Amino acid sequence: MNTKKGIANYVFSGNRKLLEDITMLPPQWFEGIMSSAIRNDSRVNGLFLIHNSPSGVLMPQVFFASGVNSKTDLLDMVNNTVRMAMIDYPPDTPVLIRRHDKSVAGLVSYLFPGFKGDTIFAGIRQEGGDK
Repeated sequence: MNTKKGIANYVFSGNRKLLEDITMLPPQWFEGIMSSAIRNDSRVNGLFLIHNSPSGVLMPQVFFASGVNSKTDLLDMVNNTVRMAMIDYPPDTPVLIRRHDKSVAGLVSYLFPGFKGDTIFAGIRQEGGDK
């Protein structure tokens, strides 16, 4: 798989929600065994890229598909990744899914009904006298 071409297609489609610097990351930053891609002819139309953090937490970073079969492609990549995880990782391996928008939150609710993750709050601190 040509990861760089797939990432270029992902970025060209207007995606950079979680990784603004994705074009600068080496392909080895993503976990090769669990990450998946969909390729049609010479074009990478789908990516499901997982990062294995130094602490051992698996974190999905890119979940993207384009084209007429995009929904099926997304499910195929999830199935492939889950199968590979069951082979190569112990069952207690932590996975962190950031529900950064409504579509991700909906997908997580569908895949893991009844599971509730931690709520995280973020804010912006104003500096100085600008109020």
